[in-house]
Amino acid sequence: ERPYCRAPSSGSRAHMRQRVAIDGITLLASMNNCIVIDCSGQVLSVAIAVKGNPSNVWHETIHEQHGQAEMLAPLANRVFAATPLKQWAELDCILVCRGPGGFTGLRVSIAFALGLAASIPGVIIRSISTDAYWRYRITNDPCLLADNIYCAVDTRRGDCYLRSVSESGSAWMIARDLNGQIGSSDSLVVGNSGLIAALRDQRTIMEEIDTAALAVAVLDPQFDTTVLTNILQPLYVRPPTISRAKDTKFGPS
Repeated sequence: ERPYCRAPSSGSRAHMRQRVAIDGITLLASMNNCIVIDCSGQVLSVAIAVKGNPSNVWHETIHEQHGQAEMLAPLANRVFAATPLKQWAELDCILVCRGPGGFTGLRVSIAFALGLAASIPGVIIRSISTDAYWRYRITNDPCLLADNIYCAVDTRRGDCYLRSVSESGSAWMIARDLNGQIGSSDSLVVGNSGLIAALRDQRTIMEEIDTAALAVAVLDPQFDTTVLTNILQPLYVRPPTISRAKDTKFGPS
């Protein structure tokens, strides 16, 4: 079992609305229920974790890159209906992935998260970027070891963007422009399946964001809140209506 996936300890279901400041991000001192939403990659995924419940987490993933606007709300309703929660207002925390990723998926998931937050007084809403998620995974997963680790996101054009997870503030780059620069024996590429064609010779881990594990982790008092942000705008490495100029490198966000 991955360290960051461990279930939180049982505790009181009482909602404590005492707030504390952790690394500049205000969070509830005790959170009981969290929903995580991700439409940034090749899938739509929703997970809800309930602290102190034996089953702990409910989730569903749809492998579909199109139709997110029609599918996300029914997906969230199905997941919620399977939990022991009676009302959406019982949620303490909403976490959404802000990308980089598909233009439509990011807009739909963030809009859904904001709409849900507007209906729940006092709920905490935060976002996590794809590379921040992988930085957290790498920090907490002893199986992910390499001198150079790169996060990859699909361009939806038969290639992928890469960003060094090991180097803070590094630029997003197009994989085919790297000309073998990441071909060292101890390089690891993590991200979604869109990188297969461009990086078939690299050591890779093909995974989407694990919303179920992340929902459980957020309720853990030891969760590293520095990977979260209160920025709720989609994160793009390329403007959605602009063609990429040759040799363009995108700066850190």
